Amino acid sequence: MANMHQFVESFGPLGEADFQARVSAILTALPGHVLLPQPWPDELPSLAQLQQEDADYRAAHRAVLRRDYGELHLRDAARGRLSSSLMQVAAYLEAIAGEDFECLRSTGFIVHGVPHNGTPARATAATPSDAQLSQPQRVQLGLGPSRAMAFRLIIG
Repeated sequence: MANMHQFVESFGPLGEADFQARVSAILTALPGHVLLPQPWPDELPSLAQLQQEDADYRAAHRAVLRRDYGELHLRDAARGRLSSSLMQVAAYLEAIAGEDFECLRSTGFIVHGVPHNGTPARATAATPSDAQLSQPQRVQLGLGPSRAMAFRLIIG
């Protein structure tokens, strides 16, 4: 099974403002993106679900900003749910993008481990940006051996 999130950075190290900016960039870039045409695979969180999780997170964050510190755990839980959902989408996008890192960057996710010319630091060749990308017929998500999210794409 492929390594998860080889190139897309997680959200853990981001502060609240940076996290909100990154989520906004992603939710703006994903609708109609070449890597994620509609309809999205059923195994992925829908755009509506991502937007609702973002709204829930921001509402809890606003409550904390109003010094309602009882909401702190709700904000953290909402951020965890949103981060997890976005990382499921990231895993799918990494698999679909192959080594087209410029296309992967255009999704709004932070891509690391590759120079900006698109050549991966640990791979030998990049997929051309104009290559046709096939949407998998089925995506399976689950926990892998290290208890991290794992996936398998069936393309046919």
